[in-house]
Amino acid sequence: MSATSEHPYEVAVTELPTADIEAGEEWAAFQIDRLKKATAANEWPGMFGGKVAIVGRPAYAMHQDEAEMDGITTAPTS
Repeated sequence: MSATSEHPYEVAVTELPTADIEAGEEWAAFQIDRLKKATAANEWPGMFGGKVAIVGRPAYAMHQDEAEMDGITTAPTS
């Protein structure tokens, strides 16, 4: 039988190695423990380690703005 996009579809049963299953269980237990601690302390770990992430505009945007502003004059004040 060749692999096609028409039925009947080819099926293969696979199995994860025991070590991978155990590693997944350990990872899940670690994350559950982390969630319990965060809930108890009401402190939620983030990917930036508690530091504020500053997101600025790219440098090219500043240059575009400067180019647009060239030639713009301010309104005279009375």
